[in-house]
Amino acid sequence: RERAFTADASHELRTPLAVIRGAVEVMLDSGASAADEARLKRMQRGSDELRDLLDALLVLARSDESEAFSGRTPDLDALIVGLLGERADALREKHFQVRHTGVTGIAVPAPPRVVGVVIANLLRAATQFADGGELAVDVAPARVRIALHRTGAHGHTPVPRGRGADDRADRVLGLGMIRRVCERWGWKLDERSEDDGTRRFVLHLADSDTIRTDLG
Repeated sequence: RERAFTADASHELRTPLAVIRGAVEVMLDSGASAADEARLKRMQRGSDELRDLLDALLVLARSDESEAFSGRTPDLDALIVGLLGERADALREKHFQVRHTGVTGIAVPAPPRVVGVVIANLLRAATQFADGGELAVDVAPARVRIALHRTGAHGHTPVPRGRGADDRADRVLGLGMIRRVCERWGWKLDERSEDDGTRRFVLHLADSDTIRTDLG
C-alpha cells in the first residue's frame, strides 16, 4: 500500500509540476525584467529539483516490480552528457564550471530511467549547497565520480555537520532515497565532504561492462 501510494502520488504530482514549469518558461520568453527573470529562474531550478525527487520516488516505489528491472543503458557517458546539457543553463547561472571526462560505450544492465534518476540527484546533491566552483564529472567502466571543488571567489554554504548531521544532510539532499535505489540495484555510493567545501560522490555500478560501438 505504501509503494502504491508513493507511486500514485509521484505520478500525479508530475502533471501540476509540468504546468508550473511550462508557465515559467512562457514568462521567461515574454521579456521579463532582470529582477523578475532572476526570480523566475529560481522557480525553474526549484521545479527541476522537485522533478528529480519525484523521479527518484517513482523509481523507488516501483523497484520491486519485475518490469522495473528490465532494460539496459547502452551508453552511460552519453546519458550523463545529456543530463549535463539539460542543466547547463542552471549550472552557468550559479557560476559552475563543468569539467567532464568519459569513456563511450559503457553499458549498464539497468534501465536508463533508473540510472538517470540516480545521476541527476547526485548532480543536484553536489551543487545544492554551492554557489560557484568546478563540477568535475568522470565516467569510467563501472564507476561515476562527481566532485565539486571550490574555485575563485565563489564559496560554499557549509554542509550540515555535527551530531545527526548525516541524517539531516540526507533529508535535505534526498540522498536517503538515492541510497535506497542503489541498494535495490546492488550499487555502492561513497560520499565525502571536506572542510574546504569540496563534495565528492563515487557511484560504483556493479556488473557494468564496456561495449564498443561499431561506427562502420
